[in-house]
Parts: sequence; structure tokens; C-alpha cells
Amino acid sequence: MVASFFAEVAGHCGRHESVYFPLLSVVLGLLCVALAWWVSCRLARHLPGSLASLRSRPAGMVLGVVCLVWSAHHACVMLEGDLARFHSYVWLLVPVVAVLSWFFLDFLLARAAGGFFILCANVLVYGAFVHDIPWRPWYSVVCLALGVLGLFAVGAPWHIRALLQTAAKRPARAWAGSVVLVIFAATLMALPLLARR
Repeated sequence: MVASFFAEVAGHCGRHESVYFPLLSVVLGLLCVALAWWVSCRLARHLPGSLASLRSRPAGMVLGVVCLVWSAHHACVMLEGDLARFHSYVWLLVPVVAVLSWFFLDFLLARAAGGFFILCANVLVYGAFVHDIPWRPWYSVVCLALGVLGLFAVGAPWHIRALLQTAAKRPARAWAGSVVLVIFAATLMALPLLARR
């Protein structure tokens, strides 16, 4: 039942991809704008709270469940033919992994945000080619850069903490990071709206 519900949701998104692709790109772009503002204007004054938020379990669990469901859908797409019998096990793993993550993973919000960046990068690079947006190589580089940042957040979130600490102590680096994030945001929000398909 759960698998069929998410299969129907995925089918709906597939039929309306021309809407969901730019929407997801704009959402990720707005997230980059918010991060740029936080790093440039608030980080130095609120460093302890910012570092503590990387470990937030409630927020990390909410975003993490979204990422787990999204990942389970992708896993089910790959399990075709005789392997389709494992779909129910994949969906069963979603709540199991969520509960285990709550109890055994540190930096839960940082890891969940990293997973979200990775999943978005995957979908957006694919969508950029499907919809034939202009400046696809540059758009792909932006998505892949955010995806690599997501990989660091998932696998080594203490590097994200160290990056924030460095940015808080060195305003020039904070501003440079903010400028890069704003350029990424402009790319993500503008180019999908110019799609040729």
C-alpha cells in the first residue's frame, strides 16, 4: 500500500515534470540565498547556536524521513523484474533506518541536509538535460558542487562544522562563501525558467 502510494506520487511528478523541475531548482536556490544571508550576516554573532543546530534531532528527523522516502522510491525504480519482490522490504527499511538514525547518528540535521542536497543534485542535473536549459554545463557544475557539499555533510559533518567556525572567525571567507552561494542561487532560479522544452 505504501509502495503503491509513492509510486502514484512519483508518476504524478513524472507527468508534470515541467512544473516540478523548475520548482525544485527554485527551492534549492532559495535555500542557497538563506545560507548566504546566514553566513554573511548572522553566523559570527550566533556561532554556538549555529553549530548546535547541525545536531538538531527533530529537524534532522523530519528532513531525514523526506530523504529516506525519496531514496526508497529511487531504490524501487532500480529493482525491476524479479527484484520487484523486494520493494516491500525497501519501504520497511524507511522507518527502521529513521529510528536507528535518531538513536545512533550524530549531526542528524547536517547529514539530512546533505542527503537533500545530493538527491536534488541528481534530479536537477537530469532535468537540465531533459528540458534543454541554456548553459547546461554551468548549471550541472553548480548542482554537482552542491552535491559534493552534501556528500561531505553526510559522511563527515564535522568538516561542515569546521567550515562554519572558519567563516565565523574570518569575515572575508564568509563573504566569499556568500557570494558563491548567491551565484549558485541565481543560476538555480533563473536557468530552469529559460528551458527550451
